[in-house]
Amino acid sequence: MQSSLKNSLLPVFLSILNGIALAQLPEFTIDVPDGATTHGFGYRSAIDGDYAVVSDPNQEIDGQDHRGAAYVYKRNGSSWELEQKLTVPNSDLNQYMYFAWSVDIDGNSIVVGVWCGATGGGSENNLEGAAFVFVRDGTTWSQQGRLVQTNPQMTSGSSSSNKNGFGESVAISGDYVIMGARVDDGNGTSPNNKDRQGAAVIFVRSGTTWSEQQEIFA
Repeated sequence: MQSSLKNSLLPVFLSILNGIALAQLPEFTIDVPDGATTHGFGYRSAIDGDYAVVSDPNQEIDGQDHRGAAYVYKRNGSSWELEQKLTVPNSDLNQYMYFAWSVDIDGNSIVVGVWCGATGGGSENNLEGAAFVFVRDGTTWSQQGRLVQTNPQMTSGSSSSNKNGFGESVAISGDYVIMGARVDDGNGTSPNNKDRQGAAVIFVRSGTTWSEQQEIFA
């Protein structure tokens, strides 16, 4: 479900599947929303059924650079209409956090990755990132969970570079979310204790509560 549009200046092109051939046919073009101060709209996008989510991790909000936002669109006939703009909750506001560095959608749930910022779960620097899960009720998307890595192993270096890449990639399916931490240093136990070896973290939903289930190493 997840796709990537690397050129942040291009509009987002949505496509429909054409029978079993799965040929992509241009259907509708989504431009940068009116009034958005942006230079990254369309950095990531994902689609499921009649809903699509488009990221803009560089968007300036309230005078703060790179706060980021995600836009939810719903298909209405042959048109796609903006349903809601998602931003980081007020309790986690931080400049240069790159909210919506990654996005995915499955049914009535959207997961939004945050690459950097004072949002993580570790005690070393709190720069390791996080993810937010939003769920739909009618036409409203509300935050349901905030996902952080329980035991992040940060890459060495200055405080500004103490990040493990957690939040750079996300995917959701049903009650499960998986997030990548591409330069995580492992869990400290051999053989999973190599510098920048990377990790993936799985979270599971029980009711409305999300919890970390397992870390996966190569």
